[in-house]
Amino acid sequence: MGIDGLTFEMIAAWLSEHIPAPMEKIEPWTRLQADLGVTGDDAHTLIMNYANRFEIDMTCYEFNRHFVPETDWESFLGTLGLFALWYAMLMALIDLFSGAPFTLLVLVSALAAWAISRPLAYLVFDHRPMVELTPTDLLAIARSQYWPNQLYKETPDALDT
Repeated sequence: MGIDGLTFEMIAAWLSEHIPAPMEKIEPWTRLQADLGVTGDDAHTLIMNYANRFEIDMTCYEFNRHFVPETDWESFLGTLGLFALWYAMLMALIDLFSGAPFTLLVLVSALAAWAISRPLAYLVFDHRPMVELTPTDLLAIARSQYWPNQLYKETPDALDT
């Protein structure tokens, strides 16, 4: 059947073959990442297989706009900074009771590491809002055969399923 004859049921059937979710769980507004747990390398593989199967021009596709990568470096940097702060506080308490003179220096340096980890992550990482993909989006994209530059989610599109 041609691309024009694609239906929601065909996209849902294709998805249920490629992800561990029964077809009954796939609704038109089911979110691939939040509802079906498709993330990281699995998401990348799924979308590349989808693009090949439905002959989608992926020129405008940006993985990080739709899925969380396997390693979320932004969260990692924040956690690392927080760990440094807690470690320094623990060392400061130990040093306080042992009478070591550099307690304040350790605490201030850890506080600085924690304080700059978040702004650094903000500068390094893309902070545009993530756009969750749904089977309805995949149907519209397959019908047009190109990945749109923007997917807007303010109001649901009225696609006949």
